[in-house]
Amino acid sequence: MDGMYKLLDVTKCILHDREEQYGSPVDSFRDIADIWGDYLQYPMNQNDVITLLIMMKLVRAKNNPEHIDSWIDIAGYAAICGALYSKNQDISHPEQDQQSTEHDSQD
Repeated sequence: MDGMYKLLDVTKCILHDREEQYGSPVDSFRDIADIWGDYLQYPMNQNDVITLLIMMKLVRAKNNPEHIDSWIDIAGYAAICGALYSKNQDISHPEQDQQSTEHDSQD
């Protein structure tokens, strides 16, 4: 399981680095959706862009599953997409919520 946490840590660092280089990923994917939509003459949104990029990375991972960058990119895209849909939702960890509730009930 250590490898899984290392992968998530690397993904977090890459997301932070890319945001410093290119700005908000939400804005970038909105811009990509606009450009791709214009080119394809079909309306697209950020979720469409992220889904297509994940599918591309899955093909690459299928062809070379040991190339870790594909898995890191997939994790990053999934995190960005999750962030898009979690803005108005509480996304705290369920175990932390349970511990907090148990602690509060003891007071």
